[in-house]
Amino acid sequence: MKTKMSMKMFRLLLCAATSLLLPAWSAHANVYATNIKLNGSLQTISDPGAAPVTVTYILNQTATLGCTVNIWQGTNHVATLSGGTNVGLNTVIWGGTNSSGTVGAGTYSLTITASALDLSGGTSNWTQISVDGSNTAAVYPLGLDVDKNTNSPYYGRVVVGNAFDGTVYGVAQKVGLYKANADGSPADEGAFGYGGYTTNDSGNVATNEMSEFGDIYHNYLLPGIIRIGGDDRIYFVDTSSTGSVVATDILATTNQIVITEGMGDPNATPFPIPPSAYSNNPSCYSNNPEIGYLNVGGIGWGQFDVAGFETGHPALYLDDTGDYPSAGVWMYHLTNGAADPADNMGTQAVETTNDFQTINGLIIEVTGGGLQVDNNLDLFVGEVRDGATDPFNRVFDFTNWNGGVLPPEGANTNFTLPDVGFPKWLVGSDSFGLTAINDTVINSRVNPTLVAVASDGGASYTNADDTMTNYVGGISILNVSDGSLLVTNLDFVDNYPSAAFDGAGNLYGCSPSTNYWRAWSPPGANTNTTTAVAQIFIAPTGITIGSIGVVSTGPGTSTLTLNFTVPGNPPLLTLSVLGSPTLNGTYTPVAGASITGSGGSYQATFPASATGFFKIEETQ
Repeated sequence: MKTKMSMKMFRLLLCAATSLLLPAWSAHANVYATNIKLNGSLQTISDPGAAPVTVTYILNQTATLGCTVNIWQGTNHVATLSGGTNVGLNTVIWGGTNSSGTVGAGTYSLTITASALDLSGGTSNWTQISVDGSNTAAVYPLGLDVDKNTNSPYYGRVVVGNAFDGTVYGVAQKVGLYKANADGSPADEGAFGYGGYTTNDSGNVATNEMSEFGDIYHNYLLPGIIRIGGDDRIYFVDTSSTGSVVATDILATTNQIVITEGMGDPNATPFPIPPSAYSNNPSCYSNNPEIGYLNVGGIGWGQFDVAGFETGHPALYLDDTGDYPSAGVWMYHLTNGAADPADNMGTQAVETTNDFQTINGLIIEVTGGGLQVDNNLDLFVGEVRDGATDPFNRVFDFTNWNGGVLPPEGANTNFTLPDVGFPKWLVGSDSFGLTAINDTVINSRVNPTLVAVASDGGASYTNADDTMTNYVGGISILNVSDGSLLVTNLDFVDNYPSAAFDGAGNLYGCSPSTNYWRAWSPPGANTNTTTAVAQIFIAPTGITIGSIGVVSTGPGTSTLTLNFTVPGNPPLLTLSVLGSPTLNGTYTPVAGASITGSGGSYQATFPASATGFFKIEETQ
């Protein structure tokens, strides 16, 4: 009787990658695993012979109700391991086994599920889970975001932008981007990065960091607002002149100009960047039909969002942060990582005309309070209003813009409010809790349930006689369904220019008044599951493919020469070549195949069509 002992399969001239279908998991709350590595690698590893695999991961807080590591092969559950529960680094070993013993060849994935008690003590309060210290220190941070891309090995990474050189809490830092794991520990490749972006939008040059100051008239700082796109790049705004958006890779080693104003500042003396510097840069908005090129001194772009990567229609949204009246919100299609050269006019998504725009009794003005866009093209927009008794609204939900379909380039460059649709809700008139909004973010682009707004703390002209009074800062949280306030001015004594949610529901903010970034967990017990991007490939034992030679013999045909080794020095009669036109088809002996060799080293030669699946089989 012949028994199959081992085999090795390969495919000629066509490679395919398949996604594993894993169980659907609900992300309910705040404790979760990130930075998952297999044998120290963020990438898929090859594990011959099912040797033990070291799994490491970082928890953003203590998993007080436990942590489990589950091994899968496709949708089939293989093994469950008890994982570490400490905040920070945890390690578990998988021995390449299941309940029946050593697992066979194949590709294995893993998920990590962590659970925690309600940290709020049964109250409705959000609880700070970050620790103020050297790991969360930042020198005048103006922007931050958290990587929410579940298909990225950097899922959970926190990126904070520092606008000044300096030393805080004994930590010396530069101008640029600081990258941290979810527990606050520095990124493996190093915390600091500047993407090689040493010359800012006003032409100021720095060395081995970003430029600290803008032009001599404004001294605007960078990096400002930060967004991590669905393409796993870090986007930030440079407001040193009119406003550029720049992107770096997630490691912050390279940069790309996403969009510029196209002219620099025409009012500065001397002119900081001549127009010729932009002549070969297609990513500009110099042809904006409403205001032409966008110059400083009344109109500038300091707020933005990048969205649509998940739907295959990436776009950049710019929000006017200049003086009133506002130019509103403009959308630009993204191509090859930058604003499409054919789309330098842009498309207006939200239009406002003056300080007293009233539609059906609703006061509409959107200027510089941040924005984020979900996959349904709902635009959540903030408004900068310093006065607590100011009658204008502060936060808007413009729902289902253009029917949820991104307009094509040049489809309509003059949207008016009736075209855009009235806000689903707008809130904040005469609100002490929603003053001086700097940033507006949502907790999910797929199905948002919360809106957070980050606010300054300082002084405001709120009284009829323009006497100065203080207002609070902090971060407020609203309900997406109706805009109702759920949390008012979290950490209210501090200035927060930026906020962000992570993929598990935690809220983050950075504060120049404290020189820290902080994270808060929502109330309630919580559970969250993370699927590791890296997988474990266990190769078949026995036959090892060495090299493959291909010689074309005509259109669509070729002769293959395959060198391989087999332990145990089996005789030639026990080896054969089988083929099939499909991966899971019926394999039959390949006509005309010959195998030569001895002493464990062999060579198979056989004719083949341009595409096919083949395997070497040993029988006895």
